[in-house]
Amino acid sequence: MPASEPQAGPSSSQPASGDSDFLADYAAAGPSHQPPAVLRPWFPSLDVDKIRKSLPYLHDLDDDYIRAHSYDQLVAANATLQRMEQKSASAAISTRLTAHYNELKLKPIKVEAGWDDCISQLHDARFLPGAICLLNKYWERGRQLMPESGLKPLYGYDMVTLGLNACISTKGWVELHDPGSLSISIKYFMQSNVNLSDRASTRQKLSDLLTIEEQLSEPASVHELSHALLAACFAQREVTPWNYSICPILGFFSGSRYCQNYLAGHANQATLLREFVDLILHANANNYRVQQPFLSANDIQNHWASFALQKNIFPLVQLTAKGPVVSPAKKTETLAQRPATSSRPPPAYRNICMRFNQGNCPAQDKPSCEVGKGPKKFVLQHLCLEPKAGGGACLGPHSQQDHGKQAGGGS
Repeated sequence: MPASEPQAGPSSSQPASGDSDFLADYAAAGPSHQPPAVLRPWFPSLDVDKIRKSLPYLHDLDDDYIRAHSYDQLVAANATLQRMEQKSASAAISTRLTAHYNELKLKPIKVEAGWDDCISQLHDARFLPGAICLLNKYWERGRQLMPESGLKPLYGYDMVTLGLNACISTKGWVELHDPGSLSISIKYFMQSNVNLSDRASTRQKLSDLLTIEEQLSEPASVHELSHALLAACFAQREVTPWNYSICPILGFFSGSRYCQNYLAGHANQATLLREFVDLILHANANNYRVQQPFLSANDIQNHWASFALQKNIFPLVQLTAKGPVVSPAKKTETLAQRPATSSRPPPAYRNICMRFNQGNCPAQDKPSCEVGKGPKKFVLQHLCLEPKAGGGACLGPHSQQDHGKQAGGGS
């Protein structure tokens, strides 16, 4: 060994000849490749045991390999082996799930005939694995097996365990047993309306019934509405386990934070959302009657866009991960304060096409146009942005350039 090379240390821990060769190559590579603290890249037996405890994924590597590498290299090797083991475990799980899926396709479960009273005598078919199919296929099959007027209403479903025992009125349970009922309303699943709705269900005179129905209160907050929607969703699954038609409403509201980008600042947010929920419930009931699929979350999003336009509700804020954010510079900006020649519409009318109003939209003759691609695609409505004297905009089905012609034709 050259004189300039450091001594290996005590004779009791001298490296083997193979380690000496590795040391020479390691030192020749330069200072940046040398192990920390010492120049020899080998460890005594005691250190090897400690390394195995601190780096558990090196358990299959022999002592010579560990002594031949620096601690930094062993840490990197441990991390690599950990990733490989995790990837292998994930692949094994995926393989197992695929095998189970194929096994069920080749060997379907035989369902024996039996009795079921929905109370204490439950048929084994209730405990089969969940159906792996489109939920609308589930809905379609349920529609085929259901009586024309729905199921006979029952009571006694366990909502106490779910913490929703005081949220559902008798009227609500009755309506859930008929998926085609157009009388359903989310009001029947609000705590504040439980007693009133139960009184209405005991009245015989139509006038008394209508009087009590009119007294049903609107949700006082978005939280109350969301709680009612959660109760309705769970209750629906108790009554008809194949019916998931309320779940997409929850999914849409959860993803859009209950439409806060549209409703921030509105005083009657809960009432507007209640009206929209009832609209979707009735649409699903109609679809059930004509044997059509229930509305998906994407369908509900499109319905919301139409509903908001009908109610003159436009997105005023931009949602971020930390919540709704309003630009202070644009928060109080009105249509009358913005020049008619501006290239962008006011914030309150951001989903209306400005090019259409200027007469140069590629889809000028259509009721709407699309901008963006993929998940960023956005539909712009072709409505007039001409300011009105009392505030707001015309919103007629013509461009701002043609507003005068329309006004003249109307006179």
